[in-house]
Amino acid sequence: METVYIDSLFALNLVIDYLLLLCSARVAGAELRRRRFFLAALLGAGYAAASVLPGAGLLSRAPMKLALGVLMGLIAFGGEARLRRCCCVFLAVSAAFGGACWGASMLAGQGGYGAVYLAVSPRVLILSFALCYAGLSLFFSRAGERPEQVRAELTLTFRGRSLSLTALVDTGNSLRDPATGRRVAVAEAA
Repeated sequence: METVYIDSLFALNLVIDYLLLLCSARVAGAELRRRRFFLAALLGAGYAAASVLPGAGLLSRAPMKLALGVLMGLIAFGGEARLRRCCCVFLAVSAAFGGACWGASMLAGQGGYGAVYLAVSPRVLILSFALCYAGLSLFFSRAGERPEQVRAELTLTFRGRSLSLTALVDTGNSLRDPATGRRVAVAEAA
């Protein structure tokens, strides 16, 4: 019988869930709402801790996991214009990360099919997270925007003066405001 320390499981899942939500927001181009991400991560960590308790077999079933993932997405991304996309990205990031951790534990000979708890080293977790983030960022940045959104009207205001211009939407531009996570427009000073 494997011993699982529930406080460690809770803390580890809290950190991982928060990073997954943050990663999902960045990949989906969503606004970074760190308090909401933390609340959703608390829910996920509580679920992870509860799922290993005796008699909690119902929590380990796929429909319950999917429902929790959707609920976490709604908590984290509620109010976003592209809520569905953000939730789908979160589920994809979570699945990719879970698959990477499961694969790493299989390679290390520590896990097996149907394992509830995978004893994976922090180094493997960080490497799995980095690889998933890089792969999903590349995939979703290449997914692009719809062709009808190629141009956008912008109004620039500086010191009381305004200028209206038409901008080209560049789906290859990955610049983002570090504080909000929103996309950044680039224009010449002239």
